[in-house]
Amino acid sequence: MAVTASIALTLVTIGFLWILTVRSLRADMPVASVSLQAVQADSIAKDAASAPESAMEIERLAASQGNPVERVEEKIDLPVLPPTDTRINPPELLGNQADSDKQLKETDAALREASEVLRKMLDSNQTRGQGRNQGTGATGAGQLDPETTPGRQARWVITYPTLPQGAYERMLDFFNIELAFLQADRKTMQYVGRLSGAGKKYTGDVSNENRMFWFWMGQNHLRELDDLILQKHGLAAASEVVHLYPKELEQKLAQLEKQYLGRQFKQSKIDLIAQTTFKMLGDGGGWHLEVTGMQLK
Repeated sequence: MAVTASIALTLVTIGFLWILTVRSLRADMPVASVSLQAVQADSIAKDAASAPESAMEIERLAASQGNPVERVEEKIDLPVLPPTDTRINPPELLGNQADSDKQLKETDAALREASEVLRKMLDSNQTRGQGRNQGTGATGAGQLDPETTPGRQARWVITYPTLPQGAYERMLDFFNIELAFLQADRKTMQYVGRLSGAGKKYTGDVSNENRMFWFWMGQNHLRELDDLILQKHGLAAASEVVHLYPKELEQKLAQLEKQYLGRQFKQSKIDLIAQTTFKMLGDGGGWHLEVTGMQLK
């Protein structure tokens, strides 16, 4: 009997201590509030975020008190999207892309080829009948007459200011510079002048063109503007776009070069010049040209 009473007392003592411990832990246990954000509606998300306790937490506390909570499921009507066919045909898509790339490469190659033809023809036109190639011994290099268009073009460098399209067009018009390109037949030149206005468009035989011509040395903003100007006048270049200078502008540049040579170097022989750099500058309501540098041989 004594042993039985001792075991019972021990069990009662352990049970009492367990009850005190659990109650203490429950009293000290923090209550966490979890916010649920509804991605379908911002207003629902704001209300859930501002509530002192979340719906999940309220439900948990009510259940612990023996008060069942009736769940109300809110039904959200989402718009019905039209059915779409997500199937793709990779070979077909790749084929279209390959065809596009091929066309771009072929177009680019055609433009480069036409540009080379144009350069050679314009250069040939300038040197025709002038006895350009005079042998210089072992090298066999030709010597250009410095007082001719090809001689000047070989040593001149022209720089333009970077301008918006409208000002760029007005500058070219001020100097009567025309834009031109070689058409697909490799014989006809397409010209456009009076760029800032309605435009003056005409065509001509490339073999008859002997004006000073200029190509852009690299990709730049103004080169892109040339294409935009052509598009403005309903044209699309079939070769690189060339700038054609009137004879009056060429003579003006030659005069400025001589003046600079005499002023800076006290010389008068043009054949001493290795390179002359010009720049177009704005001057109030108009434009003017200046020599910005010169190198002698």
